[in-house]
Amino acid sequence: MSISKTELEKIAKLSALEFSDAEMQKLQKDFDSILSCVDMVKSFKEESVCNSGRSLNASTELRSDTPKKSIPVQDIELNAPEFFAGAIVVPAVVE
Repeated sequence: MSISKTELEKIAKLSALEFSDAEMQKLQKDFDSILSCVDMVKSFKEESVCNSGRSLNASTELRSDTPKKSIPVQDIELNAPEFFAGAIVVPAVVE
């Protein structure tokens, strides 16, 4: 599989990027290399790949769930830029 110059130009436009002709040729070569690797991975049959990672049946050992004393509200209030009615005030993100 390969990528055309037109497709690269479209990707560059969507990404708000500009490339010289030399850069476009290098990008096209790089994309072709990446796509050939993707094609190779697609061709693998799942049964032919050995399980080299952790077994899906393995259990994860969890740490004990022991309660701890939390940070005093006064200490949190000292570090917060703004504090009101027992809560940290944060600036609005959405208008």
